[in-house]
Amino acid sequence: MKKRAVWILAALLLLASGCGGQQEEGRAEDSDVALNTLYAGMEMSCGWGEDYMTDVEGELLEDALREVSAKTFNRVTVDGDTSTNDTCCILANGLAGNPEITSRGDAYVDFVMKLHEICYLLARSMAKDGEGAKHLITCTVRGAKSEAQAETISKSVISSTLTKAAIFGCDANWGRVLCAMGYSGETFDPEKVDVSFASEAGEILVCRAGRGLDFDEALAKRILTEDEVDIDIAMAEGDESCTCWGCDITYDYIKINGDYRT
Repeated sequence: MKKRAVWILAALLLLASGCGGQQEEGRAEDSDVALNTLYAGMEMSCGWGEDYMTDVEGELLEDALREVSAKTFNRVTVDGDTSTNDTCCILANGLAGNPEITSRGDAYVDFVMKLHEICYLLARSMAKDGEGAKHLITCTVRGAKSEAQAETISKSVISSTLTKAAIFGCDANWGRVLCAMGYSGETFDPEKVDVSFASEAGEILVCRAGRGLDFDEALAKRILTEDEVDIDIAMAEGDESCTCWGCDITYDYIKINGDYRT
């Protein structure tokens, strides 16, 4: 992800009521463990702020970030490449003066939940702001045997260059989705797979039980013309699910990465 060479997650414990980036609407409710504090995140020039946070012991803070990153940042792909200086870090300065979280009790669980909310927003934004991107692609795999299987298949789909190109062209190409599922390395029954596309313009089922359906092409194009598109995959093999985020590939991506000199 060359454009996102540096990920910065700044968990700032401040008495101030705002941060220097874009504010995310809404406030968390007051908590006994988090009062008069700022919960903020940044990735490149974007920022989110919410008055909700507390003090966390260093090792627990690192564990919380690793736990949350596995289900947010590590489920994002723009072009399949990882920069040598991709970084995710979390900072806590303790200025809030709240009781320090030193064990994995209710306060820690509450903190991890709020940290996940901010990392989810950042991860989604990173995918949407991919180089030259016109579409944010959200791929959700449901009915998998395990969460790991669902994640592998979902990431395979959003990493597929052909799928990315199909979304850029507003083409509901379910065959490319199944193709990406097939080379993911996971074992599954393609004859149980349903695929649908959705956006604010509606939802359309294009594949049922591994076979293409006659669908309204005009509706499909309207759905895929929106700048945020969902690919929903139902596998009917279990109860686990996973959502990953990516973006389409465009002429601008080629221009951006082909024009500059090292």
